[in-house]
Amino acid sequence: MPSSDRTLRISVLSVAAVAVVALVVAVVALVHTFGSSTPTASPARPTLAPATSSSSASVVPTTPPPSPTVAGRLTGLRDGSTVAFNQLVSGVVTGLAPNTEAWIVVEPVSAPAFWPQPGPLALGPTGAFRTSVYFGASAAQNIGDQFIVLLVVADHAANSLFQSFVISNPSMGMSRLPSRLPTLAQVTVTRR
Repeated sequence: MPSSDRTLRISVLSVAAVAVVALVVAVVALVHTFGSSTPTASPARPTLAPATSSSSASVVPTTPPPSPTVAGRLTGLRDGSTVAFNQLVSGVVTGLAPNTEAWIVVEPVSAPAFWPQPGPLALGPTGAFRTSVYFGASAAQNIGDQFIVLLVVADHAANSLFQSFVISNPSMGMSRLPSRLPTLAQVTVTRR
């Protein structure tokens, strides 16, 4: 093998060795910085920056931002609960993404239609809420009827649709809900 080819091969191997050493040092530094416990989010992934003219590589840790997980529950109602015409309903919603809101929607079982309740829900610092929900047309009507209570997450478009519905105070409920409307909790209750 000619001397110039051997020198070139040694130079390439040297650059590769420097990159591997830099990577190992960066991984050790990351383990030392973040500890050796199992992370709950995706682990940091080192990425090599382009080599500079001095043939050294630098390692830049990148960690994707955590994605919130929305969760919610109704704390005062269970399947089979009895409710008044105007009932206080409580619950908790956590992890709402930006530009989303939580709403209560009521669906009469005997006359399927959807009735977004005045909202969106006002969540406290821990995500707790307490709101008035209406079951039926009046205090004298719909006694003994069943209603499905939905705790949903509305994006910007669904939120606007719900607010317009509540403001217009229609005599008929919505025939369908917006598509891709996540339901966090659902219970069936009976009007007393």
